[in-house]
Amino acid sequence: MEIIITLLSNTVFLLLCLLEGAIWVRVILGCFFAADDSALYRVFMFVTQPFLLPVRVLLDKMRIGGGLLDLSAVVCCAVIIPVMAVLPGVTV
Repeated sequence: MEIIITLLSNTVFLLLCLLEGAIWVRVILGCFFAADDSALYRVFMFVTQPFLLPVRVLLDKMRIGGGLLDLSAVVCCAVIIPVMAVLPGVTV
């Protein structure tokens, strides 16, 4: 049973690491390239949009960022990191 929990924890940890990396790649691509024209950007947008959009809507409702600054990536990563830290059996 302990092996199954460790395996699941490591899998979730890996998926969260990949998600966090995809979020930051999307942010970087959006800053430096014509984002809408890039097929690579559209792939990262497809993967990360389900996580970033609810945070963006929540931040808009709370009027945080003033509409000029998109803090959704920062907030998502600020949630992901503590979740990764508390996974059982994962050594960081």
